[in-house]
Amino acid sequence: MRYKKTVFISVSIAIVLILFRGAFAHFYHEELRKIAIEELDKNITAPFSFSDVDFSVLRNWPNVTGSVEDLTVTGTDYFLNDTIAYVKEVHFELSLGKLLFQGEYEIKSFHLEVPTLKLVELANGNNYSIFRSSASADTTSALNLQLDQI
Repeated sequence: MRYKKTVFISVSIAIVLILFRGAFAHFYHEELRKIAIEELDKNITAPFSFSDVDFSVLRNWPNVTGSVEDLTVTGTDYFLNDTIAYVKEVHFELSLGKLLFQGEYEIKSFHLEVPTLKLVELANGNNYSIFRSSASADTTSALNLQLDQI
């Protein structure tokens, strides 16, 4: 009898976690995708693209694990249409507590999978000066970088 009760409780917890993961992915997926686009756009001047953004609550509980697939950053001006950076997958970990209760996006870790950089320095400039200056960056961002791992 005790065995059946333990199995029932274990299965119930598993079902709740799976439903929570599905609900989280459904409710926050588009919001986090928009935030990823907005934060990249606030910080870099070069065009960028990615194929997908994915999130998981179960992988590193109690944190949310996210990934951006096929991130590409292209050049500007003289380097127009040159690929500056390509990353097969960018993994990051967000604090779930800060996300749900404080509305902040605290990044705890950040990993690059198969990064490729093509940095060029010429007499008339370079292709990697793509970051906005801190004076022009918006200081009211909901993103909080608290990196434990890089």
